[in-house]
Amino acid sequence: MAGATLQAERGCCGIRVKLDHVAHSTLVSTATLAAHVDDPAWVVVDCRYDLNDESRGEEQYRASHVPGAVYGSLSRDLSGQIDGRNGRHPLPGADAVNATFGRWGIGPDTQVIAYDQDNGCFVSRRGRMLG
Repeated sequence: MAGATLQAERGCCGIRVKLDHVAHSTLVSTATLAAHVDDPAWVVVDCRYDLNDESRGEEQYRASHVPGAVYGSLSRDLSGQIDGRNGRHPLPGADAVNATFGRWGIGPDTQVIAYDQDNGCFVSRRGRMLG
């Protein structure tokens, strides 16, 4: 969709980003991912993070990651500014979400694939931001 823009807005459950025309909204197989590793319409986000060691996820990313993946830090990329009343990792505002997703190449027609090292708790933050 030419000229389409990402639409992020604050809803009752956090930030929602409207994505149009994506093929998958849940899990994809490794074979499906491998078939799209060079597809510019697909963006892979490595969301590995360790609450006890903020640098660990990025160190793991630098050591090994899905080819072409970008790194999404919970503290830098997937959280908003802390104001003393909004917790350790508050959801970012719509402008910050748009900026981050734009930097990663995520647009309304982008298929986004995300992974982390655990049970999906850090990936779920990225998923919640996408809507």
